[in-house]
Amino acid sequence: MWKAVLSDLNDLERPIHCKPTTNDYSSSSSPPTGSVASPLYATSNNNNNHSSPVVARVPLQDCLSCTGCLTLAEEQLSIQSRYQVIQLCDSWLEQGQQVVFSLQPQTIAAIAVHLGGLDYTQVAQKIAYACKQKGVGWVTDQKEARYLSLLETWEELIQRYEKEKNRLPLIISACPAWVSFMKRKRPEWMDCLSQVYSPALMTGYLWKKRKPNIKHVAIMSCYEMAVQTQTQAVEYPNGILVDALWTTEQLMQWLDWNHGDDIDSIPSTPLDTTWISLERDLCKGTSHGYFWMAVERWIDKVTIEQNGQPPQVEWMTKPEQRDHQQQVYIQWKSSQDGTMKRVGMILAYGYQSLQRWVKRGLDSDIILLEAMACPHGCVNGSGQLLTHQTKTPKEQRQYLQSIMEE
Repeated sequence: MWKAVLSDLNDLERPIHCKPTTNDYSSSSSPPTGSVASPLYATSNNNNNHSSPVVARVPLQDCLSCTGCLTLAEEQLSIQSRYQVIQLCDSWLEQGQQVVFSLQPQTIAAIAVHLGGLDYTQVAQKIAYACKQKGVGWVTDQKEARYLSLLETWEELIQRYEKEKNRLPLIISACPAWVSFMKRKRPEWMDCLSQVYSPALMTGYLWKKRKPNIKHVAIMSCYEMAVQTQTQAVEYPNGILVDALWTTEQLMQWLDWNHGDDIDSIPSTPLDTTWISLERDLCKGTSHGYFWMAVERWIDKVTIEQNGQPPQVEWMTKPEQRDHQQQVYIQWKSSQDGTMKRVGMILAYGYQSLQRWVKRGLDSDIILLEAMACPHGCVNGSGQLLTHQTKTPKEQRQYLQSIMEE
């Protein structure tokens, strides 16, 4: 049975196929060799009379929505048949292999909304029961791994602020579309990317550390996450950290849960834990919560250093109005040398938010940037379920967020 992983594929880059803005080529109907619009990379040309090639401009919105910049191997991962992925997992269960399903919080919330707004915990436990009835050994929530990723990211931020300022701002993103674009448009930012595992990878690490031969299936809200789980340092002595990735849609199809079914009659069973005990108040926001965690902890850190005196906090955007775009500056007087210190943090979700920072760059005071290509983070993932309720997009996002926070 076929399953594409990067180690099995001949990985190489090829020209992009996104649609550039129109250029006027007076001499011919086709773009000159060497242009971004050309189907070939730039080649040497000995004709001195040939004018310099015109480089087409590709808008950021087109770039973020295009997979043309992915390598061939990454593209194969992205287009891998949904049926083949499910068939692969079914074969593991038939062979008696140990399998753990990890559920992204956005997936549980989306299913809860899809089934009429049921309780988050209740839906998660019903999913766990249904999966175990089909042979899955363990079903866990990625929240625990998410907490651990947040704590590790906080330590990484402090480490860089104190000892590696040349690697600031700390750029946090588990979004393949954004990382692929940044790699080509802002390569100088690549060294600033966080080295901490994403929640899906962290879940795989925790389970495979205890059970090296277990198969980890991550249930996510985004098809593109298949690339991220296979490329972001996933190698482990006994295999990869995420063996397969399903979307919310695929899980619903596999369980044969259709809208209107009597879900209340399905028994419940508690979710399995990852053997760690962490704080429960770290997460906020529609994706991973790094920005909000960093802001709150930095304010607490400065307040403690100043013997209870809180720092000055300046919000450039109103938190209650723009959940997809935030910018805040924190200023305080150092207790060591008396100088004024100032740091900034940014949350940027979606094309319009990202476009601003890609074009103008980041201020020297910025120490953290959390970025996602989807306008409202993983709540808008391409593998999410659509609600059958007559709500505006804004109302749907707020409803989904309220389910996640219960």
